Amino acid sequence: MSQPKEGQKTNPAARDAAEVLGTEKPDTVSAAAWVRPYRYLVVRVDDNRIEAFDDNELGRILSSGLHTRHNAIGRKAVLSRRTPESTEYRIIAEENESHDQSQ
Repeated sequence: MSQPKEGQKTNPAARDAAEVLGTEKPDTVSAAAWVRPYRYLVVRVDDNRIEAFDDNELGRILSSGLHTRHNAIGRKAVLSRRTPESTEYRIIAEENESHDQSQ
């Protein structure tokens, strides 16, 4: 996929948002916009973490600023494979303030 030109918020090569399944849900995202409505965090929430490193109300953020839930799921899977013993991660969607709702 090509990169956006400066100031461009929409991706002219993408499918229309109405053609992407589940675009009304916060855990899915349309490829029709460069500036997406949500960013995703992967947070470690298990009791075995060192709580002094917590930087989120739920636990320690291990990945942030992920643009799609798909990327967050992949990151969570990689982290889970590295430390499979009683380590729990949660994906959190946060609104992207740069997203223009009118797009």
